[in-house]
This record gives sequence, structure tokens and C-alpha cells, in this order.
Amino acid sequence: MGPFLADYASHYNYRHKRCGYVFQNRFKSILCDADQYLNQLISYIHLNPWKAGMVKNLTALDHYPWTGHAGLLGRHVQDWHAIDSVLSLFSDNRLRARRSYREFIAAEMCNPQNNNLSGGGLVRSYGGWDSVQRIRREHETRIGDERILGSSDFVEAVLADDSIGRSEQAECDLRGWTMLTLSTAICRHFGVDETTIVNRGRSNELSTARQLIAYLSLKVLGVRSREIQTHLKVSQSAISKLVREGQKHCLRENLTLLDLLDDR
Repeated sequence: MGPFLADYASHYNYRHKRCGYVFQNRFKSILCDADQYLNQLISYIHLNPWKAGMVKNLTALDHYPWTGHAGLLGRHVQDWHAIDSVLSLFSDNRLRARRSYREFIAAEMCNPQNNNLSGGGLVRSYGGWDSVQRIRREHETRIGDERILGSSDFVEAVLADDSIGRSEQAECDLRGWTMLTLSTAICRHFGVDETTIVNRGRSNELSTARQLIAYLSLKVLGVRSREIQTHLKVSQSAISKLVREGQKHCLRENLTLLDLLDDR
């Protein structure tokens, strides 16, 4: 999906003589448990045009061609649109399934919790997405990864499977690693005195350590750039340069944050 969307965006920008992003966010793939969660995903996705104000009501949504909802009702049919798996959740009879599906969508339009659906499976137990944002680190530590939607037992079972695993940031949160932990580990890895990390020396080891601290803190641990500025005593423009160089080093050496911290 990544290359597909990138190619389309490039062609679209060329055709319309524009530049910049075409799609707001990256493509998401979520592992889902239980019919109740699948139903919630179905309503969450198909109600997007209504939530965005692009259609005014369910009748208008029924005829809206740019979502799967109309296809499920037998309108704007496409050969590539697989609808059987969704309709089978509502009935084995195609006509009853479409009627039950539409009634379900109508009920979901009146459900104030519909907008709060997110991967992880425990969002509702935290009181909605706003609450989740306030305790994001605890959230990720407990349930592991937002790519998985299901009960806490299901999430833990999936994370035990090597084919999925926790995301790097979630794993770091689980182990309690911070920017200070990272800084100490990187300095030890390169044999650099941690008290000199704020110096702008010409030592290759010192320069590389500063670059990796900036890059991994920002991109993996999610530390704000202002905190990194304070830690390394550099300007915002310098942070951007350090991050770029740190990324190049990680790609060149096939190095990850977990590799560094596992060496402690």
C-alpha cells in the first residue's frame, strides 16, 4: 500500500501541478478479534463520509460512490469489491443481510462512542480516545500495539506470536527506557564520556553518539525535539541535521535502538 499510494500521489501532483501530501495518514492494517470488533470497524470506516460532513444523512450515504457502504447495499457495484464476508455477519440471506446491515449503520449513527474506535481493544475501558492520549505510554505498555483490536487476552496472545511482536516504541516503553537511558547506552557503546555529550567535538564517536541520541529519541521514543535540544544543548536547526545523520547511520549499519540497549 505504501508504494501504491506514493505513486498515485506523485502522479496526482504532477497532473494538477501541485506539491505536498495527498493522503493525510499512512495506510493501517489492524488484526481484529471477534465479530463485535469487526462490526465496529465496518461502521467506523463506512460512516467516515457522514462524520466528515460530506453527506448529510443515511439516505445520501446510501448513494455515495466513494465508500463501500453503497456497494454493500447493491449500489455502485464493482467487480473487485468483496462484500460476502461482511454481509454474512448479518444474515445468510442476501436481502435480509443488506436490510440488517443498513439498520446497524443507522443505529451506529446515533452511537456517540463510534468516533472513539481505535486499535488496541481497551480504548473504551480507558474512557475514549481523549483519555487514551493522556495515558498513551501506559496504554502502549499494557496492550502492546495499536495494530491489534480485541480483548486484552487476545492482544497478549497475539503479541506472544513472533510473526507480530510489539512495535519498537511499545517494547521500549514496556522496558522503561527513556532518553536518558538511551543516552547512557549510546555513550557506553561508543566509548564516549557521557558528560561530554553536549560538546561539539570533532571526534567521530562523539558526533555519531549525538546523532543517534537525537534520531532515536525523536523517531523511536517519541521524545519532543525541545527536550532533545535541552539535553544536547543545540538549536532546532541543529537537531534536524543530527536526526538526518543519525538516520543515515542506522540505515547504513542496520542498527536499531533495541540493538543498542540490549548491549547494556
